[in-house]
Amino acid sequence: DNFNEGPTHPGNVFWQQATLANGLFGALDGKQREKALVQDSPEEDVATLKLGGPPRGIAAAELSKDQKALLEGVLRSILAPYRARDVEEALRVVGGVDTLHLSFYADDDLGNDKIWDNWMIQGPKIAWYFRGHPHVHTWVNVGTKL
Repeated sequence: DNFNEGPTHPGNVFWQQATLANGLFGALDGKQREKALVQDSPEEDVATLKLGGPPRGIAAAELSKDQKALLEGVLRSILAPYRARDVEEALRVVGGVDTLHLSFYADDDLGNDKIWDNWMIQGPKIAWYFRGHPHVHTWVNVGTKL
C-alpha cells in the first residue's frame, strides 16, 4: 500500500531497464500500444522461457526505426551486466530486433499508474521476462532450448 514508483530507486539495479522499457512503450502510438499490451502475465515457470512458442504482444518488425533503436537500447541494458563479448554473441544469436516481439502486461500494475511492471522480449532465440511485481524477478533464455 505504500509503494511509490518515483523517478529513481536508489540501489535497484533493475530500475534503468524498467525505465527504458516503459520509455519504449511511451514511444508507441495508440494502435501499437493496443498490440503490445497483454492482459495476463505469463506463469512463472520454465514454460515462460521456451523458445519458439507463440509470441505475444507487438512484432518489432512493425516498429519505426526510432522505436527499434529504443528496443535495442532495452536489450543492451538488460545485457549490460554481462561481458562485452557475451553481449555481442547474444545479440548475434538473437538475430536482430526484427525477429522479436515485445509485450507489456496489464495485470499486477503496481499503483495502477500505467508504468508496466511486467514485460517480455520474445523471439525465436530469446525469451526475457521481467516481472517487477510483487518484487523483481527476471527469467532469461538466449539461444537454447529448454
